[in-house]
Amino acid sequence: MTDLFTQFDTRLDQAIDEVALELASGSLTKMTLFSVMKRLHGSGSAEGRWTQRDAYDLLEAGVTRHLLKSPCPVHLDDITALSLLVEELPTHTVRSEDQIRFQQFSTPADLAALATFLAQPRPDDIVLEPSAGHGALVASLPTVRQLHLNELDPKRREKLALLFRHAELTGFDGAMLASALDPSMRPSLILMNPPFSRSEGRGVDQFAAVRHLRAALGRLAHGGRLVAVMPDWFTTSAKLSKIYDQTFENCTVQTACRLARCYHKQGTSVAVRLYV
Repeated sequence: MTDLFTQFDTRLDQAIDEVALELASGSLTKMTLFSVMKRLHGSGSAEGRWTQRDAYDLLEAGVTRHLLKSPCPVHLDDITALSLLVEELPTHTVRSEDQIRFQQFSTPADLAALATFLAQPRPDDIVLEPSAGHGALVASLPTVRQLHLNELDPKRREKLALLFRHAELTGFDGAMLASALDPSMRPSLILMNPPFSRSEGRGVDQFAAVRHLRAALGRLAHGGRLVAVMPDWFTTSAKLSKIYDQTFENCTVQTACRLARCYHKQGTSVAVRLYV
């Protein structure tokens, strides 16, 4: 059984490489993506061995590998180039039950690079991504002292193990950092894009993102930095000012900006707010 899993991991790793190479050459289309999936699984989607959602997940892993091979650190010109890359990607047209359950809307490459740029990563940083997905948020990091990736979904965690071979991986609910993360783990930098409206064990949860953010801030080392992609509604409005102030009472918001249409290639027009 172990050999079978190892063989699949090898094929999966090769498939991620294929997608990354197609991206680098500018020749990736939905049809080429599906062809890679057919070779990976030995059959088409009609046989039920994979779905279009699985193909889009492979695409995201391929984008991460492409970013990992790109020069670091990130500059503003790189973000512009990545926006052009994002525009050329196949648009996600289907969603799975797991995607809805885990709120799996991975950070677009240009938004991830912007978050990394604003985070000002340093070689001695201990970096945590509490809801890592396929690793886009940390793919543009330069070399850091330690990288810890947490991802609840086992399928995504499987790809993370191939993409970030030297990272420490865990698989608990990101809202439970206070109790689940090793007490000695005090990251100096956290990059995060939490689920916006669903929590593990709670189901629909209006304040899921706030719970994740507060849990992350509670584990941040003194003097550390955190960059978070948050829902558009999380702001200093009259309705939410108390929640906002309580969330940031022990830290300083250095930057806050609203970004629209970041996720249109994932099939949603939702706007987000980026906090530093």
